[in-house]
Amino acid sequence: MVLDLSGLNDAQRGAVTAERGMHLVIAGAGTGKTRTLTYRAAWLVDQGVSPSKILLLTFTNKAASSMMTQAGGLMGPEVQGLWGGTFHSIANRLIRQDGKVVGLDTTYSILDSEDQRDLVRATVRETLGKLDHFFPAPRVLVNIFSYAFNRGCSLERSLADKVPLAVDYIEKVESVRTAYEERKRAANCLDYDDLLIYWLRLLDDKDTWAEMGRRFTEVLVDEYQDTNTAQGEIVERIAQANGKRLMVVGDDCQSIYAFRGAHYQNILGFQDRYPEAKIHRLEENYRSTKQILDLANAVILNNPGQYHKTLRPARPTHGPRPKVQPLPNGMGEAAWIARQVVDAHQAGTPLERMAILYRSHSHSTFLQADLLKRNIPYEVRSGLRFFEQAHVKDVVAFLKILQNPDDEVAWTRVLGMCPGVGPKRASKVRAWVKGEERPFEKMADGASTAVLPPSVRSTWMRFESDIADLHRAHKNKKPLGDLVRMVARGVYSEYLETKYQNPRNRLQDLDQLGILADGYKTLSAFLSELILLGELYGTDLLKGGTDDRLVLSTIHRSKGLEWDLVWVVRTSEDAFPSPMGLKDEEGEEEERRIFYVAATRARRQLIFTYPLLGQEWGGAGQGGGGSIISRPSRFLTEGKDFVERVGRTRPSRPIW
Repeated sequence: MVLDLSGLNDAQRGAVTAERGMHLVIAGAGTGKTRTLTYRAAWLVDQGVSPSKILLLTFTNKAASSMMTQAGGLMGPEVQGLWGGTFHSIANRLIRQDGKVVGLDTTYSILDSEDQRDLVRATVRETLGKLDHFFPAPRVLVNIFSYAFNRGCSLERSLADKVPLAVDYIEKVESVRTAYEERKRAANCLDYDDLLIYWLRLLDDKDTWAEMGRRFTEVLVDEYQDTNTAQGEIVERIAQANGKRLMVVGDDCQSIYAFRGAHYQNILGFQDRYPEAKIHRLEENYRSTKQILDLANAVILNNPGQYHKTLRPARPTHGPRPKVQPLPNGMGEAAWIARQVVDAHQAGTPLERMAILYRSHSHSTFLQADLLKRNIPYEVRSGLRFFEQAHVKDVVAFLKILQNPDDEVAWTRVLGMCPGVGPKRASKVRAWVKGEERPFEKMADGASTAVLPPSVRSTWMRFESDIADLHRAHKNKKPLGDLVRMVARGVYSEYLETKYQNPRNRLQDLDQLGILADGYKTLSAFLSELILLGELYGTDLLKGGTDDRLVLSTIHRSKGLEWDLVWVVRTSEDAFPSPMGLKDEEGEEEERRIFYVAATRARRQLIFTYPLLGQEWGGAGQGGGGSIISRPSRFLTEGKDFVERVGRTRPSRPIW
């Protein structure tokens, strides 16, 4: 393979062809960081490095798929040997192979967020019994446990940060976490964080650590600014084992996931930890006009802790200056934007090339109402992920017990669909399964019904029969899609009809799930991938076609995307920066980075709006709130020399 580097600019080419060692690539928004990373992988192969020796890590399945596709275009069939994927998917592959080294049964199931909540709820019930009203809910407890791990802090600190009013419950919360960990071990289940924990445990074993250094002689990491403490440690420990051959790529100015545990110091302190590391800066932006970049550069310059860089357009692009449009109130803001959308569309801009971004999802309420009223097609980038929908999880639970008969959460879900089988009766069936050597074969003869009272045996027998048929089909190597369809068309279909609204639409969802399953060779691979599909949404699978839709999105969900025309709404001082965000240490800097991300999503035109009259909740008045006079966001003030102030302002006060 002879790699053609002529399509790279000088900075990209310098990073791609740098000598093997420690490298930090600071890649500004729209500067081609993923392109640079995939070219780096291809260049290493071109230099004689085996693809199987390269570990390419990123955060979302969408990004991983994009990287592998780009790498395949450069490397051809050799890309098949590359270890590329998300941190969690690579962790799953490694511990499936080597988990026994650290005492792990490698047939484990993976718990998703709802599974975790169910197991924590059961743990709280059995560990603490009846609790008072103010004890954290299972959903909150899961968040507290995960935040403590991702931030590398104590459980008490996590509780203080997330639920300060519940700090007095620290001893009870600790007892729940201990019992939760024990239940996971007993059920042979891992949650998302466990995948990283066990990867770290593999690295604690000296022989495995050394072997991992030999296995991955080159480590490439995308979006390094988003790594948490554990991910940063994993990457750098492998680099220490392989002779310090690591390239991390990221943009410190786009680090906006502290609330999820991202550790900003991983990227900011990289040069301090590795003084020998070479720093590469990618500053040529292939996305936005000079006018948009001037604003983004001016605002982010106010953050003291950063790798300084100046984005500049790679091509001589010109456009209007970003605009700031004050409007009377929230409803007026929504109506004005909707009219602007119509005008832009009639002028020739497809809806799919336009986006409305907001700091908080609640800022979209008036917008959605107005867009609906005007029959403007739009898509909200939020909601349940496809595999987190209840009916999808129901079917997956049937499949999970085939792979791992000890999966308590999956059994509880399946048994809970049978009328008359509550928690106590479900535990009897689970105990029977655990005590039988060949439970599924015996279910074919109706053996498990004996542990239930006569009043529920007839209904359970139908579930028992379906489970036995499912096991038989799996044993006979039926296509995985057939297993999904067997569940969806069996006794579960009656449950679907009586339990959920729109059962026909949900059956179509399950048909799509079956089609997805047909693409996998093993049940283990399918279930692991399904749980790890962090970017897979129902609309992604079901929308189909190329419908022209306006995009509504939080700024966090817009990261990595771009549109010709972008409106950023509610850019007032009482809404953006977020008042909650400002309560955190270094919160203003993170809010400024969020603003920077929003601004750099626009290719050609960028418009900021805010209502002159905002809503203050919890203030005086019968409704518990009242109107306040809004001022433009401090970030707009910082960039005032690079925006055009238009529209209505207060008669008695200038816009700034």
